[in-house]
Amino acid sequence: MADLKSLALPNPLQTLVIENNEDCGLYLEKILRCYPALLCRGTAASVQEAVSLIDNVKPDLIFLDVELDDGTGFDLLNKLPHQNFEVIFTTAHQNYALQAIKMSALDYLLKPVDREELENAILKAVSKPHNGQNLTKLLQNINAEHNQDRFIGLNETDGTRFVKLGDIIYCKSEGSYTVFQLIDENRITVSSNLKKYDQLLSDSGFFRIHNSYLINLNQINQVTRKDGGFVVMSNKNEIPISRRRKELFLQKLKEKSIL
Repeated sequence: MADLKSLALPNPLQTLVIENNEDCGLYLEKILRCYPALLCRGTAASVQEAVSLIDNVKPDLIFLDVELDDGTGFDLLNKLPHQNFEVIFTTAHQNYALQAIKMSALDYLLKPVDREELENAILKAVSKPHNGQNLTKLLQNINAEHNQDRFIGLNETDGTRFVKLGDIIYCKSEGSYTVFQLIDENRITVSSNLKKYDQLLSDSGFFRIHNSYLINLNQINQVTRKDGGFVVMSNKNEIPISRRRKELFLQKLKEKSIL
């Protein structure tokens, strides 16, 4: 990966820091001035201030705190009709907001901000084309009434593909890769292990029924106890139930009134 301190662009990225925490904002502003690829144009601590600043500067890159003085970073994005900039989120909490950011394939930094992670996030922002799709999907996820209406960004070799959670039947582990089986019979293979998606989707109607399978509980057609137990999914595929996960799985089904 390139050395950020020696990376210069014909037109440096116009950069803003929208940060609720004064110390973190000053730290970010100070560090960003070390990089010739960026031009830090100002800071704000509230949604109201940020809207005005963004309108004036028309930035290429924003460091955006999830929690602001008068709302959230998502409130700010909802107020902007055109998000023609890259966003790197900052947050002090491992909460629902971070899950939504991860599902939308956007970059984020946990506070206190680590210098190396900061540089990696900036390099990604500098190197990838921005089309606003990630932010659009993020806002759809935040505003969605039902988990199955949310989207997850799956990184393929030629870009990010967004898939509706309700369109996923199950995810299958294939070594360090994960295969997503969709209701339209398409399959998407990504170079991340199943554990990542188990952590990301377990609160959105998915269950790790077996070491090799993460299933969408809304896509179950039948549960059978024969041959040690397995489920028949909506595409007729049979998925085995792990013996050690069986009790918790049946409990989940009862909670969702499936059994």
